[in-house]
Amino acid sequence: MNPVGVADIGSGSTKVLLGELKEGTIILAGVGKSKTEGVREGKICHPEKAGKSLKEALDRAGEMASSRVGEIYLGASGDVLNFSREEATVSITSRDGIVKKEDIRRLKEMIASDGSGVGEKTIAVVPRDFTLDGQKGSADPVGLEARRLDLEATLVKIDKRAMNNYRRTVARADLELKGILPAPICLGGLLLTEEGYRRGRILVDLGMDTTDVTVFRNGALQFHNTRGLGGTHLTGDIAAKLNVSREEARRIKHKTDLSDYKKVMDSASPGAGEEKKQERQIMKALVARLKETFELILADISDQGFGNLTKYGIKITGGSCKLSGLTDFLDENFEEKFQIGQPERSISGIEDVIDNPVFTTALGLLICVTKGRFRYRESVSSAGPDDKSCLKETLKKLRSIFGFLE
Repeated sequence: MNPVGVADIGSGSTKVLLGELKEGTIILAGVGKSKTEGVREGKICHPEKAGKSLKEALDRAGEMASSRVGEIYLGASGDVLNFSREEATVSITSRDGIVKKEDIRRLKEMIASDGSGVGEKTIAVVPRDFTLDGQKGSADPVGLEARRLDLEATLVKIDKRAMNNYRRTVARADLELKGILPAPICLGGLLLTEEGYRRGRILVDLGMDTTDVTVFRNGALQFHNTRGLGGTHLTGDIAAKLNVSREEARRIKHKTDLSDYKKVMDSASPGAGEEKKQERQIMKALVARLKETFELILADISDQGFGNLTKYGIKITGGSCKLSGLTDFLDENFEEKFQIGQPERSISGIEDVIDNPVFTTALGLLICVTKGRFRYRESVSSAGPDDKSCLKETLKKLRSIFGFLE
């Protein structure tokens, strides 16, 4: 077995999955998890510490799989990513006038080279719509006849400083960086059906330090935004309210059932005991922060013109969605319906991972890699600045372009 390795380096924990594609099913062979060090608000700020966390998680995954990998794919999300809408046009020059895969590749490379700004690196070109001789609406133009082909696509770029931190982190773990994957798009590949892509669905990823909202419609990414609110803010609110340590506040948070919030609030009368009053303080802190977070998310969705998609429900995932009674609380306080996102792809091997939202992002990364959602022209080296072949490797990196397959 030659498993593929992917890693999700979050603010709270680092997750590594090893797996392979076999007869259409993703087979999980190894899983590793470690406490993350050197990451703040979703960004790597200390590569050496983050690399140590990555190595620890990788070693655990390798022990479970009885296999080792020398290269790894990392997921990126949050403010380090920049999404923009770009367009390009090519003339079909083949003798038969038939669109070839080479024409699609040329379009993507044109968009990647024209759309990248100073201090940014393109990691994906995601097609939104193809136009053949002025006629829109072709999802896959390969094999069709045309004189001119236009592509409207979402260009995904990463801040080069963040990219360098990813490289240094992987190098500290004695690995080679195989590629950077846009985690929000990979989540869609895991949690959405083809109908969901077409009709339109909203995904909300509740992380430790940040919350991401991503909208898909007409088979393509339409909107993505990151809010600096997450599980750590809920913990901090409880710690401040009760004057306890963050560790104690985290324990209290995870044993609180949000579906009981009305019962708790109503039972805390003026003559109630100290325990009841404390329960009410905890619930007030959680409710206030959750309402603020989801009101901002829904406002973002509405402001972008996607409010009509909420009728299909909003899928939530991420480690912080494990709060007991969260969906019951949200359904009772908002008109929109919420549900925990479940994989829509065939995965087997380790059920505790498949059903655990903490690992959802990592699973999405594994789906994207093993099912060929990306095309990699060459690897991105993780060589550090002291490497004698630094200049050669840098030139290779600048030539690398990662794009979605048709």
